[in-house]
Amino acid sequence: MVKLVEESIYDAISYKIIPNKEVCVSDFSLEEINVLEKVATTFKDYRSREIIDYMHGERAYKEREEYQIIPYSLAMELKELR
Repeated sequence: MVKLVEESIYDAISYKIIPNKEVCVSDFSLEEINVLEKVATTFKDYRSREIIDYMHGERAYKEREEYQIIPYSLAMELKELR
């Protein structure tokens, strides 16, 4: 379970996800750590707007109604990170 906090970014509402407990590296598998490192490396120099634009370019996002939850099952359709 996580806590969602609404924040205003540009002209939109965004949600900050806050874990209910402290997260430790040992909580993740090696595969999960590799994914987190790849995401961090890919987006380390992106500004918020650039990450939003990248995310909005994904098929899973484009094919959803506004504010509709994107299911995890669509993760396999995400663009490959550079």
